[in-house]
Amino acid sequence: GTADRLAFLVLLALTVAAADRADMFGGGYRGVAFALTLVFAARLLAAVLFGVALLNPLHALLAGRVDRRWALIGADVLRAALVA
Repeated sequence: GTADRLAFLVLLALTVAAADRADMFGGGYRGVAFALTLVFAARLLAAVLFGVALLNPLHALLAGRVDRRWALIGADVLRAALVA
C-alpha cells in the first residue's frame, strides 16, 4: 500500500545519495542512473519471483478450500510477524 510506496521512494532517495557520494558505477549522472536501474530491477525480480514461483503453487493447493476472510486475516498476521 502507501507505506510500501513510501519505503520504495526512500530507498530510491538513499540510492541516489549513496551513488552520488561514492562515485559508484563510473560516477556522475550515469552512475546514479545505473544504480537506480539496479534497484528497480531488483524490486521487479523479487516481485516476479515471489508472485509467480512461490505463490502460484500455494494458491493451487488452497484455492476453494479456505475461506477468503480467514486467508486475509492469516496473511495480515504473517505480514505483521515478518515486519516485527
